Amino acid sequence: MIVDFEMPDMCGDNLCRAVKADRDLHQIPVILVTSGRSADDHARAVRAQADDVLMKPLNRIQLGLSVSRLLGEDRHLGSARVPF
Repeated sequence: MIVDFEMPDMCGDNLCRAVKADRDLHQIPVILVTSGRSADDHARAVRAQADDVLMKPLNRIQLGLSVSRLLGEDRHLGSARVPF
């Protein structure tokens, strides 16, 4: 899951906590995305058990590497794009 900290009805860290506390969903990797660069945002993500934290604006390569790592894929920066 890629979740923004700031959402209309729920904070991203609260959603992450709920996913990680659910015995059927806890294995789903969660990436929290934040526009803040404060240590507090990172601490909130750690407390919520997020698997990664990315800062906005998102970098396509950084996002791809994070997703690949969390899914256990071996991805190289030089990999060609695959149209679909």
